[in-house]
Amino acid sequence: MALRLLTLMLTCTAAALSAGTVGANSERVATDAIAKLPLRLGCPARDERVGRLLSFSEAVSATQRVLYREIAHFQGRSARRTATNSPVVAVVMDLGYLIPPPLQGQRQLLARATKLCGRKVAAASSAVLFDDALNIVCCLPPITLFVVRTDRSLRVYSEAHP
Repeated sequence: MALRLLTLMLTCTAAALSAGTVGANSERVATDAIAKLPLRLGCPARDERVGRLLSFSEAVSATQRVLYREIAHFQGRSARRTATNSPVVAVVMDLGYLIPPPLQGQRQLLARATKLCGRKVAAASSAVLFDDALNIVCCLPPITLFVVRTDRSLRVYSEAHP
């Protein structure tokens, strides 16, 4: 009888842990939810609805999944981008939210995103900026990726991935 009760308790605890209800923090749950959404490059299709809010960890993990699979070529060498050589420098959430006064550079990021995918998509987007430590040239602007959540997928776009 005691063995059955112990087995039942262990089974219930394992089921609760796998469902994410016991001991799961919000970042892990957010990352698991993002992993289930398809990640697509480029601007959303016209019939996709944008405007669903992203959390900080969702925006960063989606853009890292895109950037860290790239291979950079500099001076005859090839190197895969990683968290060590291309760290996150800044994240600007909700580019279209300009009240209270925007962050320095937020209007320029909004203008770049608007040029790429239009005003509606840009307003709902977040920008993630990465340092390009693989390039030996001084004073280059950071690598900027924009991410927006639609009703069907996560879309990551930039000048390199229009």
